[in-house]
Amino acid sequence: MRLVIGLLTLFLGTVAIARPDQLLPTAADPDSSEPNLDKQAFPYIYFDRDQVLLQGIDFDATLRIAEIELEQGGTDSVITIWAIRDQIMSPATAARISDLYFQYIDGPGIQGSTHDFSVWHFAWAIGNIYRLGDDDVKYVMQKAYANALERPKTLGVPFSAILQKQLTDKWIYMGDAHDTGRAYARAHIVIPGNPLYLQSFDDYVAK
Repeated sequence: MRLVIGLLTLFLGTVAIARPDQLLPTAADPDSSEPNLDKQAFPYIYFDRDQVLLQGIDFDATLRIAEIELEQGGTDSVITIWAIRDQIMSPATAARISDLYFQYIDGPGIQGSTHDFSVWHFAWAIGNIYRLGDDDVKYVMQKAYANALERPKTLGVPFSAILQKQLTDKWIYMGDAHDTGRAYARAHIVIPGNPLYLQSFDDYVAK
């Protein structure tokens, strides 16, 4: 089930205000070794994994939700997987995500006018899962990551340059990015006992 009627408008509005190219640092920050991003536009982008880790995620339930969203298609269909891209997960969970990536990345659900946005976020997610994973996760994600590395050349400006940096830069771009990303994550990730997130798959269906 969608967050609310008009979520597409929210996403497009966010991209219009917080431009994707603002994820590309324009100058080194002398007071920090991190990329100098516009934190007003993207307040929830982090480079320290400890700032984004969530405890107690029900990955089975969350991936059920992700598959429903992917099957429905649309701008936000890939965002459930994007929202868990920085979390510690088992090789089995990573393998399921790899399977979903290959099943849907070229499917009709993410084609059309929002193609670049969707491919950007899906490939970004694959990159983070691979790069943050242990050796076993890297093993099951290596084909998906290799495929994701080919995706920048299929995208227009500014998505191509942004994705290339996010897949290969020494800094890993983590977090919910902005308020819309955070709201989506909290409405699609299942964490029993955490009142900020879904409590169960049934909770998602009910909402």
